[in-house]
Amino acid sequence: MPKGSSAALAACYIVAYVALDWVSYLHPVAPFAITPWNPPPGLTIALLTIAGLRFWPAVVVAVLAAELLVRGGGVYPASSVIASVVFAAGYIAVSGLLVHTFGFDARLRRLRDLILLIGAAVNGTVLVAAAYVGILVGAGALPFESGLSSAMQLWVGDAIGIIVTASLAMLLVRGPVFDGPIGRWHAAEAALQAATVVGALVAVFVVGADDEAKYFYLLFLPLVWVSLRHGLPGAILCLLFTQVGLVVGFRLVGHPPASVLDLQLLMLAIAITGLLLGGAV
Repeated sequence: MPKGSSAALAACYIVAYVALDWVSYLHPVAPFAITPWNPPPGLTIALLTIAGLRFWPAVVVAVLAAELLVRGGGVYPASSVIASVVFAAGYIAVSGLLVHTFGFDARLRRLRDLILLIGAAVNGTVLVAAAYVGILVGAGALPFESGLSSAMQLWVGDAIGIIVTASLAMLLVRGPVFDGPIGRWHAAEAALQAATVVGALVAVFVVGADDEAKYFYLLFLPLVWVSLRHGLPGAILCLLFTQVGLVVGFRLVGHPPASVLDLQLLMLAIAITGLLLGGAV
């Protein structure tokens, strides 16, 4: 890749990273990058597995830029910077392991690659979350008693962010989304599928206002339909639409952080199921 193209890609990535960080900054723990949905790590893994690990300096710059522009450097600037650098290093390491140790193919043409991506999202984020929160707790920026719950929220947010955002970026890079034998997208069918997702979200937030988790299983129905109809591309787009709908619902209805975390844990189960079902189809 020419130097000019590499610089442009790095700049676009940094801008997109900061924008995603700002958009997803919902129910944060104190002034830190600990939210129930955190798509920037997914964008990072997509960049490094598609374009190469040589873009690691852009990752460090993006993480520090988001810390400064979105959170204003935090109340504890020194510990925030150190934790952010560790955060960036963690996902650089996860990307390196995926590509160089496990032979991950970012085109997602094999079920094995989907399983590796899910493994990185679920397992790699545990270590990154533990390191990030551990630094903040050790520096006194977070109370010790909230360390476990903060790490749990960061783990869930990053895992969903990676599954949804990284898979979407990889899907868009590999070529036309709905060309192939599985079935093309038709406007009437797409509208009906989107309406089904919206209806399930209304059931979660309106009908089940007192206990959203009771109706959360309804979100599996449109996901199964879209995945069987369109395979992996359909599953990824349906997961994105569902996650965005959940975030909008959180903002409109208003939920305590504990309730949001519970629903996002269920969303993580849906995301893993949808990705594997779409890949199998």
